[in-house]
Amino acid sequence: MNWLSETSLAQWYRSRSWLGRRVILVALALVVAWVITLIAVALLLKYEVTDHREVMVGALLAWIGELLFFSIVGGIVSVVTLKDPAQASFDERVKILFGTDRLPDPVMTYNKREISRLAGYACRAEREVQLEEYRDDIEAYRAKTTTTYYYRNLLPDVDYDEKLPWHYTPDKIEAQPPIMLAQLRSICIDGDQILDEPITINESGFRTELRLKIPRNGATTVVFEYVCWMRVGEQQTLNPRRLVEQFTMSIENRFQKKPIPMVLEGRRESNLLLFNEKYRFEPVQSIAPGEKIFSYVLQPPQ
Repeated sequence: MNWLSETSLAQWYRSRSWLGRRVILVALALVVAWVITLIAVALLLKYEVTDHREVMVGALLAWIGELLFFSIVGGIVSVVTLKDPAQASFDERVKILFGTDRLPDPVMTYNKREISRLAGYACRAEREVQLEEYRDDIEAYRAKTTTTYYYRNLLPDVDYDEKLPWHYTPDKIEAQPPIMLAQLRSICIDGDQILDEPITINESGFRTELRLKIPRNGATTVVFEYVCWMRVGEQQTLNPRRLVEQFTMSIENRFQKKPIPMVLEGRRESNLLLFNEKYRFEPVQSIAPGEKIFSYVLQPPQ
């Protein structure tokens, strides 16, 4: 019987919504009832029934009347009273998820918080790195990095309000006199600047937590911009803090007319970053929180 579940009709039925499947079942039941009735009428007309003809005809008419009444009234009531779980309240949907009508209050509160936290994710993210300067004495590139996250809230009836951590640790570079290793210049949420002034980042790094607020079934854009020194031969990576559906990245040589070699993780040959040309990494899909992506190493200009 497994072949029945693989037919195109079965797949079409499974692709319908919960309410749609119920309507189909009710319609099929009505069709079967009407088919049986029509067969009975056809048999009655085909064979001349003499015995108890009036009784049979009366019973048949009563059956047809009841069936007609149920087809109109019962069908409408069935469709109207059916409830789609997707339209239920958040509490009811949590109970449906666990298959029970009784959940202790602490369990309900905890699971609502955890599920609502998972509802916020980045449907798209993009990072742009611009190499602006190279110093031979410290063997490092100064780069400006802009990262944009497009967050979305999947829940239609619950606002999203969670912590969004951000941290950065610059490469260790010894220079005389000492240089500013990195500087966080801007954090914008939906176009609003939340930094009062740029923040200097030393070798111990910098950590902060934002409040990521997304309206019900809404979207929010967060943009980080910072400058830093990237040391030659040091691996550069990215670790998103939220689930990202698709991440794209580009790196551009904005100052050096000589090609800049760049080695991607897992490859031996170098990619040459030409002057004023963007190198686009392969887009990455379905990035889990904390997963390492876009790993590369810069080499001295040729």
